[in-house]
Amino acid sequence: MLLFKQKISNFNLTKEKILLPKTVIAIAGPPMTGKSTLGQKLAEKTGFTFIDIDEGPAKCAPKILSLDVSSSTEKERIYEQMRMGIAYEVMHSAVAANLSNGFSVIVVAPYSRNTGWHFLQAAVKNGSGNLKIVHCTFHDTPEEIERRIINRQNSGYAGTVHSAATYLEVKERYAEIESPHITVCVDGGDEGLKKAVDEVLEYASK
Repeated sequence: MLLFKQKISNFNLTKEKILLPKTVIAIAGPPMTGKSTLGQKLAEKTGFTFIDIDEGPAKCAPKILSLDVSSSTEKERIYEQMRMGIAYEVMHSAVAANLSNGFSVIVVAPYSRNTGWHFLQAAVKNGSGNLKIVHCTFHDTPEEIERRIINRQNSGYAGTVHSAATYLEVKERYAEIESPHITVCVDGGDEGLKKAVDEVLEYASK
């Protein structure tokens, strides 16, 4: 679901910080790094349009794909590649539409490859926007990874990471972000989240 709940003049976000009009804050990183939690909290603070790739764009692809492939693993890989390709295209179109109407946006997506950033940068440039990239991490000890997996399962989220080994394997596939960005650590409960929010707002206001 795409949430549009922004006042077009709402750019003075805090008493100390002012963000430019048509700001795009892109929050990226591996699974379970707190991207969505951080994005939602920032959206509450700013009133910016909030787009989580898993909550809307990723649901725009067909649920069933007929492929002439014998291997179920290969079929799943091709389907997931197709599904996320559509999701990114939908999300970037939503970014462009918001910018064309003068709105600022917060997007949450993995962005595991730099090609994804290139498409987002093009959408932001075409919309005369101001892109701020945030890379999410956490202290991924085996215990913390396991805790986050259990929390996700208890919340009903059916992700693809079900073990510490899988998480580390997925994390290893992520390309280093080539564009200017900051890295924030999203852990430590409410205090850690507040710290991450403040760091992002400070960065985005520069």
